[in-house]
Amino acid sequence: MASVLARPEEPPRRSRFYKSSKKDMRGMTESGHDFDEVSSVDWEEDERPRSKFPVANENELILRKVRAVLNKLTPLNFNRLRKRYASLIPHDAKLLTTLMQFLVGKAMDDPMYLQIYAHLVGYTISRKPQNVSHMIRTILQAQIHHELQVN
Repeated sequence: MASVLARPEEPPRRSRFYKSSKKDMRGMTESGHDFDEVSSVDWEEDERPRSKFPVANENELILRKVRAVLNKLTPLNFNRLRKRYASLIPHDAKLLTTLMQFLVGKAMDDPMYLQIYAHLVGYTISRKPQNVSHMIRTILQAQIHHELQVN
């Protein structure tokens, strides 16, 4: 009769909330397997997961960064974040229009931060070249006029 080699039983997988003692973890990796069985994962450069929500293009990346700055904006960190916001403002009219639509929509939804958003736009206009500043003012004026007519 052929003898069947008994394979060592795999320890049960534990959730990340399981508190184990040092006695349980001797000779084990985080996943609960023996050190001898562990093989490293070699990711190819193209296979490595980049992000949960990949960015389709450069404009979407800028919009995400602007949204992140506006979500973090408070009176306490205004001075730090206004420089980051001003550096993100593009010279492209189409993307600038999208950003101003987003800013006006955010200001209409949250009137408590309206004054901070106004100071942010004022700072940005003062730091950008004259043609971009004029474009920002024109787009912002049109967006606010449109929002006031709709509401």
